[in-house]
Amino acid sequence: TASCISFWYNMHGRGMGSLSLYKQALGTTSVTLETLFQQKGEQGAAWQQAFIPLSAAASLRSRKYYMLIFEGVVGSNYYSDMALDDIVYTTTPCTSNNTVTTPFSCHSGGQTVSADKVCDFFPDCRDKSDELQCGNCTFESDLCGYTDTSVGSFRFLR
Repeated sequence: TASCISFWYNMHGRGMGSLSLYKQALGTTSVTLETLFQQKGEQGAAWQQAFIPLSAAASLRSRKYYMLIFEGVVGSNYYSDMALDDIVYTTTPCTSNNTVTTPFSCHSGGQTVSADKVCDFFPDCRDKSDELQCGNCTFESDLCGYTDTSVGSFRFLR
């Protein structure tokens, strides 16, 4: 059965390290990690989305249970930041068709920006309207109205 893991990542700043995603088969004595994704160094200020087809790895079809491991490795200095967001596992094949492609119309009129520029923490519209409805939650002091509705799977609802 085809399956997919998708996630957004940001690797910005000089001295950036690396981000990897590994697969490890469970129920075996082997501790071999299969590299599914690896990105190194500065990737720019914009968030990037990755789609990893899990069925592409032949060993995934032969093992019923496996663990996915994200690894972030620090770089040569502290002038960089790395982040992961919106990690999604599906039991359907990977597709980028589920991403929003309709351009965003800025409130001031006459200007549009691509949908992937909305809520990316950088104002692209002259009136900054692409960043207005993004929320201001930092999770520094509370859960910002979210509640954990799961047992161990980190599913939060507001």
